[in-house]
Amino acid sequence: MAPETITMTEDLRRRVEDFGWDFAYALSPVFENNEGGYGDLTWALETDKIDVSHSNRYIETNTTEHEGL
Repeated sequence: MAPETITMTEDLRRRVEDFGWDFAYALSPVFENNEGGYGDLTWALETDKIDVSHSNRYIETNTTEHEGL
């Protein structure tokens, strides 16, 4: 059974966080652009599987102009 919490050194915490960001960017580059994408990355250490959920936010504008008809 896995412990409820894991204690990490600051260096290891930073390296794991950097890995998570790199992994997310590899799947969905610039996901944080526009109106702020968001999601979750879950790494199950017991099975060495990573699940990623990502949502994009955006504003859509559709403009039509007719001149000199």
